[in-house]
Amino acid sequence: MRWYLVGLLVGVVGVGGCGRLGFDELPAPPPSEVVIDSFSTTSDTFVDVPGATLELPPSDGQRWLVLVSATLQASTFAEIGAEARYTVDGIEDGIGGVQNSTFDRPGPWQHFTVVDGAITSRQIAVQLREGTGATATIAQLHLVAVALPAATEPLYASADPVLELPPGGYVTAHTFTLTPRTAGDYLVLLLVNVSDRPGESDAFIQWLDPAGAIWFEDLQMPRTPWQSVLVVRRVALPAGPSTITLQAHGGQGIGSLRNARVLAIRTAGLSSFDTAFDDTPRSSAAAQQTVTAELTLPPAATPTSLYLASARLEEACAGAPPAEREVTFTIDGATSGFAHATPNCAYEATYGLVQLVTGRPRHVSLGFGSGNAITVDHRESALVVLGLP
Repeated sequence: MRWYLVGLLVGVVGVGGCGRLGFDELPAPPPSEVVIDSFSTTSDTFVDVPGATLELPPSDGQRWLVLVSATLQASTFAEIGAEARYTVDGIEDGIGGVQNSTFDRPGPWQHFTVVDGAITSRQIAVQLREGTGATATIAQLHLVAVALPAATEPLYASADPVLELPPGGYVTAHTFTLTPRTAGDYLVLLLVNVSDRPGESDAFIQWLDPAGAIWFEDLQMPRTPWQSVLVVRRVALPAGPSTITLQAHGGQGIGSLRNARVLAIRTAGLSSFDTAFDDTPRSSAAAQQTVTAELTLPPAATPTSLYLASARLEEACAGAPPAEREVTFTIDGATSGFAHATPNCAYEATYGLVQLVTGRPRHVSLGFGSGNAITVDHRESALVVLGLP
């Protein structure tokens, strides 16, 4: 029997029922990162990516933020081609899928979760498969684990099971109620995986802020992969309940979403915190990168920093071949990035990178361009540098 979503209320349950995740007042363990240049497989079932495993040390009472960024591509260019996932102690906790239409023009994967520390160590592992048995490749993989300091008073809520989306206009998929103990400035991460399966007639999502205004507008997914969408926001939250809403619909048919998540951390609890946001509509058909967000930072005594970048790129579907959407990330002059080619110009996604940096970077930036002289449209971008213990 088929069912449609009617909305799900998710609240953050904390120690003592106060809506706050609890911590012992102890120094946070150091962050860790695994970086894998590239791995390929022809397996149609998930296999471990060699070396892509992080072990969280025994840390009962500690909360860990786990983030991942990578590129994915399949040799067949099929809709259900390359899929990656990560597991926590062998249990799936996040997934990503993309569609690419040209070799070496992979799609983006960004994801995050919050993991409880335990009295024994815990293991995070990344796996890969190719749904048709052709070749799947994961590259530029960064798997990062950060122990969240108690002073950040983190608030986390998730709704992970698959939800089918009815056709037509927007309806509420999930509401997430966060209850800060302390009013203040918060960094908010929003995540969802979206697919137009089973109806294959597009799927749409948008986020509403605590005031009910559109926070992230009308992203379209016209393909069946479990494309992940990561959104970064900075917001002042009062003490007491605040509700963030995810809305969605299935276009002219039935779509799906899963792994909807919200994390808010109090920025005053970090050793340093810097952000740059740009929601200026921009277009470019040039190979030269247009910088959309950048930061020049003063020196600071920070042992390690977390660099997080995410940009929403799309195109106008003006009758030309689909664009090659290029994105670049620069940290103190070192540049990385990739270009994504998709067979459907309506395919919208977020493109990003997460990476640990020794010390405090002095200059970081995020930019976009086109790899084939077809116009790429920029909707928004966010750049975050967090100082860690």
